[in-house]
Amino acid sequence: MNLSGRVLDVPALVDLASGHSQHMRALVGFVAARGYSLVTPATALTKAAVVADERGLQELAWAVESASVVVLALDERNAFTIGDAARQAGIRDIVDAHIARAAADRGWPIVTSAEAALKWRTLGLAVQSLP
Repeated sequence: MNLSGRVLDVPALVDLASGHSQHMRALVGFVAARGYSLVTPATALTKAAVVADERGLQELAWAVESASVVVLALDERNAFTIGDAARQAGIRDIVDAHIARAAADRGWPIVTSAEAALKWRTLGLAVQSLP
């Protein structure tokens, strides 16, 4: 199964950092071993890093440094596009807006928690829920 083409949101990254379900660590390891990659917005990575402990930060750093997780910047080239799309969709949180835009632009599902899945589905985005 090709696991490239997934966008990781904050709950997925928090799960990766904490190892809570082990699913995300297994997914990232699988992707890394096969040369695939996943993407996450820099804003989501930052929000996950805020709640991660030292070991969790190391997990997040490894995923990014191994190129298993490609970080999408928020910069002058895409800030207004993301902001405009968020406004039109009624999204007021910049992290959610960045995640939604990344998934919508690529047509990729968002890997997320069961609790957050409804938020993304309401926006018409595909979801892959964590166990």
